[in-house]
Amino acid sequence: MGNEIVREKWTTDTLSRYVVGVDESGRGPVFGPLVYCGFFCDEGKYNEVLREMGVKDSKKVSESKRKEIHTKLLDEPGVGWVVSCFSSRELSEAMFHHEKENVNLLSYKIVGSIITKIWRRLNKPPSKVYLDIVGLEETYRKNITPYTGEAEVVIESDADSTYLPVSASSIIAKLVFDEELQRLGDIYGGYTGRDRDEYQGGAGEREGDDQYGSGVLSDERTKKWLDTHYDALFGYPCEFVRLSWEPIVTLMKKNCFEVQWFSDSTYRYSEEYFEKEKEQKEKNRLKNKKNSERRKVKRAEEREIKEKEKPVSQFIIPPRQK
Repeated sequence: MGNEIVREKWTTDTLSRYVVGVDESGRGPVFGPLVYCGFFCDEGKYNEVLREMGVKDSKKVSESKRKEIHTKLLDEPGVGWVVSCFSSRELSEAMFHHEKENVNLLSYKIVGSIITKIWRRLNKPPSKVYLDIVGLEETYRKNITPYTGEAEVVIESDADSTYLPVSASSIIAKLVFDEELQRLGDIYGGYTGRDRDEYQGGAGEREGDDQYGSGVLSDERTKKWLDTHYDALFGYPCEFVRLSWEPIVTLMKKNCFEVQWFSDSTYRYSEEYFEKEKEQKEKNRLKNKKNSERRKVKRAEEREIKEKEKPVSQFIIPPRQK
């Protein structure tokens, strides 16, 4: 699903000026995708409309209330949103790539693509953009400025508690993340090995979230699932588990076989490859230097032997007569 637009809603109203709020869900868990939502609405009305719906930070709203608010937002003509996901597979590929990208840089790109999508669809830039901080404020602003035009950009910690457009985006992002986690959990939640016949608890047969938990490592259910649902050779299913997350890397080093794929083209870009290539070049240089010195010595010895074996002339040249 790599940086794929998975859900969107467009306003039926003409917005003369609009604001955008962006927030994510799924940054902490080791399971599932990273979900970002960009929510937009009329600049002059959003506070009144969203407050009446009970919009607030998704962490302060129950699952049933999130669904209720989402339904109300669907019926509201003056608002819209774009939801983009980065799957656990794509996260792992990006972070394991030889040109490694960290989660913050990936987040900046996703947010930029969402704002661009809204701008192009509404055919005008936003007047304000509210963002929940990711990494350093200065770095975030530098990376997001190319996508925001002349808009006023507000980047703050806990923006989802302060600005209602960010609160709305957090509710939608959380709703999508939960749905994706359950969908993936239906497929992979009972994973016990590399053969599909060994999967347990497929769609319609799950034992509920108790078998894999929330995906947060402080959740005992998640820790238990990770300790019991790995394959010694293949580790965890990459569509469900973020293999590049440090705790998962540590677990696989502890519980799984160490495999080196020397035929894999990606090995040619690894630090280990370059180090070994450097060592081999140095060995070849020293070997060539040694062979060159041996050849010089041998040629000198051959010249010396030839000089010794050179026959002495039998002819005596008479002195010149005066």
